[in-house]
Formats: sequence, structure tokens, C-alpha cells
Amino acid sequence: MPKTYRIRTDRPIFIGRRSNGRWILAVAGLLVGLVVGVMASWVIQAPIAVEEEMKRDKAEKTLEMYREFRSAFLELLQWIQKPTKGDEDRLRAVESRLNALEEGIAEAEGRTPAQIRILLPPSPEPSPQPPSRPKAEAGALLKGRVTDLNGAPVAGVEVILGPRTRSRTGQDGEFRIPSLPEGDYLLRIQAEGGESVQRWIQVGGESEEKTLSIVFPDPVQEMAFCRGLRRPSKPGGEGSWSCLGRGTVFPQDVGRLICFTHVVGAQEPLTIFHRWYWRDKLQTEISLRVEGPRWRTFSEKQILPHQTGPWKVEVVRAKDGAVLHTGVFAIEE
Repeated sequence: MPKTYRIRTDRPIFIGRRSNGRWILAVAGLLVGLVVGVMASWVIQAPIAVEEEMKRDKAEKTLEMYREFRSAFLELLQWIQKPTKGDEDRLRAVESRLNALEEGIAEAEGRTPAQIRILLPPSPEPSPQPPSRPKAEAGALLKGRVTDLNGAPVAGVEVILGPRTRSRTGQDGEFRIPSLPEGDYLLRIQAEGGESVQRWIQVGGESEEKTLSIVFPDPVQEMAFCRGLRRPSKPGGEGSWSCLGRGTVFPQDVGRLICFTHVVGAQEPLTIFHRWYWRDKLQTEISLRVEGPRWRTFSEKQILPHQTGPWKVEVVRAKDGAVLHTGVFAIEE
């Protein structure tokens, strides 16, 4: 007798007993396929997304290194066009930063540092500037004339300015040193035999032209500061002089001080000045005569109790203001 099946019509679907298991298997397979597909898509797409993200990060870092490289490169160009005294350490730091950035960009892009330099974006065009002096003449100009005590030019002596700059006087005793940055310099005049004269000078901005009058060799054989002076018995400054209580540091109540000076080399009578400075401010100028080739003379100054600190006296040739010699002393505070 054939099997019969009972069908329930109150359910939303119409299915027999035997097809019930098949239907469950089909749904399960569909679900498994869907899950496998999603997982497969994630497994395939995830590395690609990560790789894309890494590429974006790498590109952004490389672009940032390019920008920093260009900034440092332009800073270096600006320094080269207008160097500043004391910037050597800053220049070395910029060069070191450029080298490090070259290596970083080259490693990021698989290029050599030389190729990276070629790939740099062009520098912006400089804005028009008014005409200026040639580069060789940029900076201050220092010129001067070297003479002896009597005013005759001294030719062939070396003029040394700082550790590197050198020049030499011509037949007229003149010299010229261009392109000096602003600053303080130690100027030294030196003969081949080793005798030298040196003095500190200050150089201003680019448009300055500083002219010096320098006496060589130094005509002041002796300069001393003392409290008293024993003069020679012979007239005319000849004989033995005694500088009493000489020194370079004196008490606040010193009162009167004497500046004793021995000048040599004068072939004819001339006038000199003793200029007394307190804290670089001129206090007095005293005119003195030099009447012979080996002449001793002096000036004196009353030191007030409040005038403590550094003092100096310049020996100056009257006809042109050339400084022959400078002596310094101090009053205790």
C-alpha cells in the first residue's frame, strides 16, 4: 500500500517531510557561501588597503622631507649671498640637515642624492632690487695710509686684519681692504723684520668707507702712569727722569696722576696731544711739544673720587689726528 503524507496548510510554506532536510541544507550552504565570500573578500582587500595606506603615509613623509629640504636649501643660498659674521656653526648645521634629508628622500624613493637635487622645485624668482655695488665691493671699505712720525710714507709693510685678511702698502704708503662685514677687528702693521704695531678698529655697515692714518714704527718708546715725577737737572728734557709711584691700578683717592711719555724719531719739532679718556669719554686734551729725536714729556690730570673704573690716554699727532700710542690704567671702585 503506497505511503501517504499529511500536509499542514496552516504554515507559511508548503513542503513535504522528505524535502525538509534538503531545504535546511540549501540554506546552510547559502549562508556558508556568503560567509566564505565575505571572508575571502576581506582577506584579499585588507592587505591592499594596508598597502595603500602605507603608500599614502610614505608619500606624505617624502613630500614633507622635500619641503624641509627646499627650506634648508633656500636658507643656505641666502647665507651664501649675504654671509654674516659668526654664522659658521649655523651654516654647518644647515649643510648637515641637507645631507640627512638627501639620504632620507633617496631611501624613500629609490633614487640617489644627486637625483634628488635635480628633482628640487625651482627657487622663486627674486624681486627686483635697486642697483648695488658689485659683490667684490660688498661690505665696508677700509683704506688707510702708513707713515712714520715725520709724515713720510712707509712702503712695503704688511697690513693684517683678523686671522685671514692681508694687504700691503704701496709706494705712497696706502692700503685698501674691501668687502668687510660689520664688526670689531684687530689691525696689525708688520714689517719684514718682525716689528709691528697693532690697534683695534670698528667697521660699520656696507656703505661705510673708513680711512685710517697709522704711524709706523711706534715712536713712543716708553709710557708710564705715576704719582710723581723727578725731572732732570739739564734743560730741554735731557738727562735722567724718575717716575715715582708708577702703576696701572690706583686707589680712589689718588688725586693727581701723571702720564709720562718718551718719544723717539722726530727729525723736526712737532706737536702731540695727550687725550685722557674715562670710560671711553674724552675728559681733557693737553697739547705738548716734541723738540728733539729723543724727547721726554708729560701731562697731568686731577682724578675725582667718583671717577673710578677704566681710563686710557692716547698720544695723538696733532697735524692729522693719527694715534701714536695708547696707555691704560684703572681707578679702584
